[in-house]
Amino acid sequence: MAKVLQRKTLRLAVDPTQGRGWSEYSGDDWVNPSFHGILTLVDDNNVRRQVIEDRNDDSFWEFGTWNTLVETGPVYVDKATVEDSEIVTEQWFGEVVADASNLENQFEHMVSHLQVRPQNPYNKGDSEYDSEGYRASQAYSLLVYTEGALAKELSTAGEIPQDGDIVFSGYHIKGRRMMFVAKSAASEFHGSAISHDLVIKPKQGTTGERTMARNTAELALVGKYYYIGRSTSLLYERVSRTTIPGTATAEDGPDGRTDSGFVITAPLALTNTPFTGAYTFVVWSKALPVVTGLPVALTAHGVPHDGWQMYYAQEAANTLPALTLSAGSYFEVFIVQSVLSADTLSALHEDVIYNEGNGLLPTF
Repeated sequence: MAKVLQRKTLRLAVDPTQGRGWSEYSGDDWVNPSFHGILTLVDDNNVRRQVIEDRNDDSFWEFGTWNTLVETGPVYVDKATVEDSEIVTEQWFGEVVADASNLENQFEHMVSHLQVRPQNPYNKGDSEYDSEGYRASQAYSLLVYTEGALAKELSTAGEIPQDGDIVFSGYHIKGRRMMFVAKSAASEFHGSAISHDLVIKPKQGTTGERTMARNTAELALVGKYYYIGRSTSLLYERVSRTTIPGTATAEDGPDGRTDSGFVITAPLALTNTPFTGAYTFVVWSKALPVVTGLPVALTAHGVPHDGWQMYYAQEAANTLPALTLSAGSYFEVFIVQSVLSADTLSALHEDVIYNEGNGLLPTF
């Protein structure tokens, strides 16, 4: 069997035909472990496999044991054997406890920062890579466990800032014990650090509990069917993770953020997939837009802000066809497959004009 050290690979003879004792593997054809050392993976059959990243070319090799005296050698097991399939990852971090000496104290999660960097920055702009060197399909999310159970999967970040600092905020999660899991949709990156702003507070009693408007709004807005949200890629549709064909220029939005809105000078086909059922269509615009295909008229909600007005249309049951937006200025165009309450619409409106959208909108 082989034992992998930080910079060496040693072989232990377990049969007289293999020699005696330990010997060092060497030669240019042998795997030289990277600083990551050995990785333990679990395959689809729940079998644990030992994998080494070769520091010479970043390829991955599997090491195992064999039932015969003939060594079959390492098996090359990186993406090359799975054509056009991304390698998804999960990184689990240790559980933290608010106060081991006082069960009445608990954490309140305010914000988390995930620091990443591309494995090879020279991939910037290449085919299948973005402008920062990450895989084009790369996206990150953060799972928060409290008391050993999944409490929330924080919003997915599909566009990575230049400094690699991905911020997950706007979700006030409480619990005495917390554990975090970072997930990625592709590989070829290094997760360099993670940090959290956690406030320790006395645990509140169970009497008189009430559901806050923003918490209710968060639940109602989860699982959007279609979503063009504020983004550096102005026509990026977050659900399908594709860019809608069309031309747009940036404009300051009602959230007070620079270039968070967009302007189109020609009608824009939203390319949403038609469906039948309950729906709510929401859009911010500087003038009452014409939405071709929308079965009912748009209604203004809330007061105008900096020239922007929030509009919505909803029905409990109907067929919503593919829609087209008229030329104009827009911010936050989305569809949910439910009838949003007036309280939820108000929470969204107030979050945008009073809180820069930090509570209910994606990080920007």
